[in-house]
Amino acid sequence: MTFKIGDRVEWISQSAGIQKRKEGRVVNVIPHRGSPYGENGEGQVRNPGACRNHESYVVRVKGRGLYWPRVSALRPVRDPTEGTP
Repeated sequence: MTFKIGDRVEWISQSAGIQKRKEGRVVNVIPHRGSPYGENGEGQVRNPGACRNHESYVVRVKGRGLYWPRVSALRPVRDPTEGTP
């Protein structure tokens, strides 16, 4: 599944055995082998880890900051303000 800037997404993260649902908006699309660091070298994401061999996304979670979640965990969130198809 692919996303674009502005899409609402959610995923489940896990740390220390505790699962948490996170929801936010895609703010950057990272190309294959790209890094979530800005062009000036300033980091957007804390401790991003290694580059990924596929397109990935930086997501802003309101009140929590920026995340670079696993693409396989991302799910679209339908905007409640949109009409039904």
